[in-house]
Amino acid sequence: MPGIARLGLDSHIGHPCNGTPKGHPKPFHKTNYAVAGQTKVTVNGAFAVLGAGNGSTACGDPAVGMSAWVKVGTTLIGVHRIGDATGGHPCHFVPNACATGSPTVIAFK
Repeated sequence: MPGIARLGLDSHIGHPCNGTPKGHPKPFHKTNYAVAGQTKVTVNGAFAVLGAGNGSTACGDPAVGMSAWVKVGTTLIGVHRIGDATGGHPCHFVPNACATGSPTVIAFK
């Protein structure tokens, strides 16, 4: 069962830019989650990151994957967890996944 991603504490796997135009490829980077998508639910003292593009990393990689069972906030969006997909971002940075999350607060499916 995967741990829930937390704002500022957890990161995505990271990704390179796979473009071919001049100035490419750009270097691999890995960043922490910088947007949680909500400000009410905390996990280990940090805001839980939401999926469906509501949360994102510092590089702008949106948290798209989420739990179908554990939902928070007024819009009831699933929490983003270790292994859940991210969407990639402009300049050919490919989608990847959440790499780290809470070791003690987990979410099913």
